[in-house]
Amino acid sequence: MSKFVFSGCVLGVILFLSGVAGLALQQKNLLSVLLYLEVCNVGGYIILLSAVSSMAINPCVLMTFICLAVCEASVGLGVVVMMARSHGNDYVGSVGILAL
Repeated sequence: MSKFVFSGCVLGVILFLSGVAGLALQQKNLLSVLLYLEVCNVGGYIILLSAVSSMAINPCVLMTFICLAVCEASVGLGVVVMMARSHGNDYVGSVGILAL
């Protein structure tokens, strides 16, 4: 395993774990939750990029991952806009799961 692949994997794992830790600690605003999910997505992308550079997986997996991450972000922003219009804020605690 080359030095680039190893450092990419380590960076990806650090980003992913920091995103998970942020999700566990900060759940007040929906926008901050979405930002931590995006940090997890970037960490996963870096891990996949290092796997592609070591010829472990097909490069088409990267494009699929990016497309799914973009779709997730757009749906999340749509939910933030819907919550802001209907409830006046984006606090996660102000709305129950079944109320949506």
